Amino acid sequence: MKQQLSSFWFLLNSCILILVMHLKPVVFLALGLSLAALNAAHAQTRFPFAMPWNDASKTITDLSDLNPAPLKAPSRIVARDGHFFDQTGRRVRFLGTNITASAAFSKPEDSVKVAARLHKYGFNIIRLHHMDSSWPDPNIFGAGEARTTAKTEVSPQSMELLDNLVAELKNQGIYVNLNLHVGRALTAADGFEDADKLPELGKIMAYFEPRFLEIQKNYARQILGHVNRRTGLSWAKDPVVAVVELNNEDTLVGEAWSGVLQALPPTYREILRTSWNAFLKKRYASTEALKRAWAAPGALSNTNLFSNAQFGEADKGWELEVHEGAAAQMSVVDIQDAARTPKGPQGRAARIEIGQKPETAWYIQWKQLGLDLQPGAYYTLSFWARADAPRALPLGFTLDQAPWSSVGSSKTVALTPEWKLVRQVFRAGATVPNHSRLSMILGGDTGAVEVADFHLTEGASVAFDAAQSLQAGLLDLPSVDGATPGQGRDWLDFLSLTEKTYVSAMRGVIKQELGFPGPVTCSQASYGGFAGIERESASEWIDMHAYWQHPNFPGKPWDASDWNIGNTPMLDETSGGTLAELAPYRVSGKPFTVSEYNHPAPSDYASETVPLILGYAAAQDWDGVYLFDYNGDGANWNPGQIRGFFSIDSDPNKMALLPTMARAYLSGQIAPFAAKTTLRLPRGQLSILTAQTMGDGAWAMAGNVPAQWKKLGLTRHDLLGSRLELQLVEGAGVASLLRSGARRSMALPASFGWNFTGKDGQLLIDTPFTKALVGRVGDAWSEGAWPLGALQIEKPQSSNGWAAIVVTARDGLPLETSKSILVSALNRAENQGMVWNATRTSVGANWGQGPIEVETPSATLRLQSSAKSAKVWKLDATGARAGQLPAQIKNGELSFQIGPHDATPWYEIAATMPVAKVTAKSSSALRSKK
Repeated sequence: MKQQLSSFWFLLNSCILILVMHLKPVVFLALGLSLAALNAAHAQTRFPFAMPWNDASKTITDLSDLNPAPLKAPSRIVARDGHFFDQTGRRVRFLGTNITASAAFSKPEDSVKVAARLHKYGFNIIRLHHMDSSWPDPNIFGAGEARTTAKTEVSPQSMELLDNLVAELKNQGIYVNLNLHVGRALTAADGFEDADKLPELGKIMAYFEPRFLEIQKNYARQILGHVNRRTGLSWAKDPVVAVVELNNEDTLVGEAWSGVLQALPPTYREILRTSWNAFLKKRYASTEALKRAWAAPGALSNTNLFSNAQFGEADKGWELEVHEGAAAQMSVVDIQDAARTPKGPQGRAARIEIGQKPETAWYIQWKQLGLDLQPGAYYTLSFWARADAPRALPLGFTLDQAPWSSVGSSKTVALTPEWKLVRQVFRAGATVPNHSRLSMILGGDTGAVEVADFHLTEGASVAFDAAQSLQAGLLDLPSVDGATPGQGRDWLDFLSLTEKTYVSAMRGVIKQELGFPGPVTCSQASYGGFAGIERESASEWIDMHAYWQHPNFPGKPWDASDWNIGNTPMLDETSGGTLAELAPYRVSGKPFTVSEYNHPAPSDYASETVPLILGYAAAQDWDGVYLFDYNGDGANWNPGQIRGFFSIDSDPNKMALLPTMARAYLSGQIAPFAAKTTLRLPRGQLSILTAQTMGDGAWAMAGNVPAQWKKLGLTRHDLLGSRLELQLVEGAGVASLLRSGARRSMALPASFGWNFTGKDGQLLIDTPFTKALVGRVGDAWSEGAWPLGALQIEKPQSSNGWAAIVVTARDGLPLETSKSILVSALNRAENQGMVWNATRTSVGANWGQGPIEVETPSATLRLQSSAKSAKVWKLDATGARAGQLPAQIKNGELSFQIGPHDATPWYEIAATMPVAKVTAKSSSALRSKK
């Protein structure tokens, strides 16, 4: 996953900063609470709650009844009719997590216990991830030094440990998602020259480098062709292997304009250049035909769209934005060394001196607002820049008003003390008249940056060297600065075709040669945007990744001491947060999964994670959600504390909500939306829409798919109240948005309802079998009650006004007639001794230690019930009864109180029904045969 940060990832993070730069920092003093008061309130309501790493006890929190075990021949997964099924016709919806790195090679005695616990918590698929990266010890290639030397053969010892884990998963009814290439880099030991100059983690190389493609084929043969001695079957023939993923988060198209391809060492650049020329020879009959196709649509305009472009009027028209916690100042200076650069910048320069680096880079921005960019028009940007020390300069064009979305090129420029001409050709996206801006992100480091001589003109041009000849195969790769529409289209078409050729080659080995009958995908569809959708059109299913407020590292990548998060709830995000990134990528007729998802720790609102993603996935009728990750340290399965940003195995913020939400998600207790919103997209448009991303980076390309939905009229009501589906149709034509099915009022109860009280968001789930309230519960609700059909939650309160309360019938009956009900109630969980900064946006390296401390909300629960009697129990960390609570049934209503004094996030309701009572039909939507 995210253990190392390549230049590719730095570009993505920079683009994310540009997209969210309008947000304001979170300061808890604005909530009327001092940090001391907040900590005091926290201390009064928290209690230790350590969930055993090896717990497989058969208590009310056990979900093992939902996933048949062991897996047998009829358990083989197939994709059809847009979903996953086994050979009996049973619909299979995946609840997964990722076992990563050395955890995949654990001791056999640990694997037994881990698999049993996973089964208890409802997991039915494990994504094996980062097995090929060099940093785990052991990895798939061995232990110690062996794991980093020549990696042509997998280690028999590692395979034996992995076989054992897979066999234990199979015994527990848990499938495997085999992730082939994740972090394996090309090395000199493997015979690759200039390996240290290649993209990190082996990104992009297998798409076009023949030797690396053969290595990947051989790696697939060694694993899928390997016979597991525990099961007696090869991995390819074993039904435990449900699906295969070729590449994690990898796109060649996404690097079209990043400079990565243009900066490849000569050997590899020549491979790509030769293929590029061969592609062009098939497309064009002559050099003259190519020149005509690449000609600019019109001459460059003489009108400079920037005002005061050479700073002759001081800083007029330009703004320096500095947020709290940052320090910077701007001055206009003479270009002192202009005599040494006769072809250098003209006029004067703006000098921005950053005195204090903020926790988030976009807290310091240099920008010009009010630009009038026309949607679909091509523009050429140029300016000069330098810095007093080497540094990165992220920049991009966005709206200067909400939603501050990208409207053009976003890139990161490497600056040095020497003046550098920056040039970029791009096509404007969904603009608003007179409301575009150029913004430069300057908060990544202290020091000074100078910029000068800005030009922004409509039009595009490409230099064509007279010596370049199509017949001679001498055409170079397109410039990182951009291209004309014709050249840009050809370049993106070539890279897209290269990706699809790679996919075809790998599928040939896996499916034809090795005989794997299950679904195969290449990579996450958003990697490449519309080109990613085109690449995955050959796949049996579509996969995606998303993280809410992924940690940001303003200084050194993955610096354990220097990072920050937003620490705000996604439920307060009116745009839909990660859901708005994921849902537009579902393709009609193909299963849809999210194989990495998390709201990373630490967060005061992480208890929203499981209810939000599982509730929405069920309402969208998706086919799989994997939390990232479970554990990546095979030497430590019992940490006794929250490990870090991602691992969930010991984190109650995620694990404590699974016994209720996983049952609702897996058993069909949350019905899909009746309404559907469909984006009909002619296949002929995929190449056209991809070409419109000329000049964009990978992240901007990913955002172009959701942007197309919005351009055609997608509303928040559509996103959060209907099933989204992208339907590829044959032929040309234009894209269109269609709505079908009954649409509910957003004010009415629903199986999944994301509503707002002012600026505060709440998730409300209201089905006969499951009820949930997640979100802010202070002020407006502290003196009232929230009605959820048969359930009322009265006066919910917590130390920070946040709660996640989920009530689920364990026996599949409506709550009014259920005999066995589980309640999850959580505010937040964190390590003992965790030390936050003043703005509560980082703990640095001060993660604290165990035992984990949990906070829960207080509330009165009133449930309509047909029971003649009922008992309410508080539960321990295994789900066993730890004590009975006062409760009463009066006039058909069961009522009881919960709160931090119970020292648990779990409660059991055991009801006794009248003998003659006729119960309603149970929920079994996902258990029926088809």
